[in-house]
Amino acid sequence: MRTLAISNYKGGVGKTTTAVNLATIYARRGLRVLLIDLDPQASATDYFGLYDRAAGEHRGAVELLYGNAPIEEVAFETETAGLSVVPSTIELVDQNELLLREQRLRFALDDCAGDYDVCIVDCSPTMKRLAFNAYLAAAGDGMVIVPVKLDSTVMRG
Repeated sequence: MRTLAISNYKGGVGKTTTAVNLATIYARRGLRVLLIDLDPQASATDYFGLYDRAAGEHRGAVELLYGNAPIEEVAFETETAGLSVVPSTIELVDQNELLLREQRLRFALDDCAGDYDVCIVDCSPTMKRLAFNAYLAAAGDGMVIVPVKLDSTVMRG
């Protein structure tokens, strides 16, 4: 499975738009796609209408990263055939980053590598362990995609 981390330390540059569109395009081309929302703002989760369900069932990124739940227990199928989403909720903000193991996401993806062709990780615009987990998961044959918006504030990101 190839992992793509969509990241930029600046908000509003199209990270979620890029992640959701790539995931949908890959799925419509017949690939088995896993989209992981690691942004507490949960915009990718909202796009697929999963926020309330994820919060109510306590299934998502918090349980994956901090509760050691396997992907198959926290991923939701979407209406797009071949596309599953590990949702995020605002609870991700309240987690103690010091308790997050550096390679937790990579190990979780290794465990489900045969179930998906590509994993896309939508990162939050912060320089914290969540993004670092995504970068480590994309190491090897994956990649980090950095969307940019061409304006004067981009250089800070």
